[in-house]
Amino acid sequence: MTQSNLATSHDLLWGALDLTPLQEALLEEHLTKQTLRPGETLWEEGEKSETCMAFLVRGRMKAVKRNEFGSGRIVLGILEPGTVVGLPFSGKNEAKAATLEALEDVELLTMCDAVFAHLLDEHLPLGIHLLHHIHQDFNRKLRAAAERIVRTF
Repeated sequence: MTQSNLATSHDLLWGALDLTPLQEALLEEHLTKQTLRPGETLWEEGEKSETCMAFLVRGRMKAVKRNEFGSGRIVLGILEPGTVVGLPFSGKNEAKAATLEALEDVELLTMCDAVFAHLLDEHLPLGIHLLHHIHQDFNRKLRAAAERIVRTF
């Protein structure tokens, strides 16, 4: 991906990831830019597809899950720029746990498992840095979900 393709994304993503200029350049080579319009989905709950992760760079998305009766949908959360969606190596063709829908114009930078595995093979310190960021982001979302559950009762 060229620098011009990442112009609007650069400051937000790199600021959140705390990368060196060399790490930025290496990561840019492995990311694919994807845009969504309001109402479009990154993936649907239950969909089986290649395992990818994405960095939400611009715009907001909502994570939605069908309720247990199948008659309605529950909003699990609103995702803001800097959020990581999806987890690397979370299972080949695993069904997606929730639908991710754009609330406004959204820009994501995606990386699927094969590309991430290549990054780990070629640039292990950068891969470990990314995994650390993904782990921190996942823990933040898990704590927020637990707090929402506690407030419900």
